[in-house]
Amino acid sequence: MNGGKGMYWDKWIGYFSGVSQPETHHMGIGAFLLNPAGEVVWQAHQTTGKGTKELANYLALLMVVSEAATHHQARRLTLLGDFGPVIAQVNGEQVLENQSEIEVAKQVWTIMHNFDICSVKRVSLNENRDAIELAKSSFAKVNSEFELQKSAVQALQEVNFAGSLQLNSK
Repeated sequence: MNGGKGMYWDKWIGYFSGVSQPETHHMGIGAFLLNPAGEVVWQAHQTTGKGTKELANYLALLMVVSEAATHHQARRLTLLGDFGPVIAQVNGEQVLENQSEIEVAKQVWTIMHNFDICSVKRVSLNENRDAIELAKSSFAKVNSEFELQKSAVQALQEVNFAGSLQLNSK
């Protein structure tokens, strides 16, 4: 017997991923939620400022666990991500030391305790590729703005260099 969405016997699955660009340290997060029938009922991606890959993964995890709890009233939830350190920390298998990550982890744990069953498990990069692509897609605008900024700086440097050449030749 299936009582419909959000009932205690229904198992929801959330995938999450966070990335951080090496050059700019901008973070991108992506996540999606499957209902018990296996249908994608929600997906999101966004940039979240600057930080580490660890913090980005915590923010992605917070985004999907919040969505499942708030908008879908899921009672049983399995959260799947590919970044081992964050999963080990959330499961209490590894010590968390970064203060920013601790603050987000506290929020995640608080929400997780509201579920009847909630677990966080590691999956392969291949199994998590859709969440990874969502996280990366959040960079489209940031990358174009960064490239424009780099181009403007480079043009300014070229103008300054050309101007100094003219001054030196007089």
